Amino acid sequence: MKRSPRPVLSGLFLALSVALFAAGAFLYFQDREGEETVEIPIAAAGENELVHVVSALEAEEVTVAYLSGADGVGSRMLENNAGQALSADGERLYVFIYPDVDTRELATLDVLPEDVELENNAGDPVAAADLRLFTGSNVAAVLVGGDGVLAEKIATALERLA
Repeated sequence: MKRSPRPVLSGLFLALSVALFAAGAFLYFQDREGEETVEIPIAAAGENELVHVVSALEAEEVTVAYLSGADGVGSRMLENNAGQALSADGERLYVFIYPDVDTRELATLDVLPEDVELENNAGDPVAAADLRLFTGSNVAAVLVGGDGVLAEKIATALERLA
């Protein structure tokens, strides 16, 4: 009597599927073990983004956390409606990114910290006392509160931006 090839083929397919599953599991877990750090791309002069500001602040040993987009602000004085909210050592820091250095310089020229009026995304005023304004490259930042040590760190970080 002739044997059917089915049991042999079934066994081969079972062995193949087990081998493929094992190879996939090995590659998956091997990839997870290698902790890769993502390098932040270096910004061209005057083309900084929020990630570059955060990196500069962390280099000055400021503890930074991103806040919700709903926490963003605008300011007519700074001619920009996209102030992004960060927490810097527990204090609010609003970061305004401009397309280039010239635009930022024009927007912040003759603006004093006490002139800055912040509005939330709905256009309502944001209560803020003791504001400090910092500029560097294509970035302006408004610190609400904080002490002189934090202010110095933020000023140094923004001055070092490309």
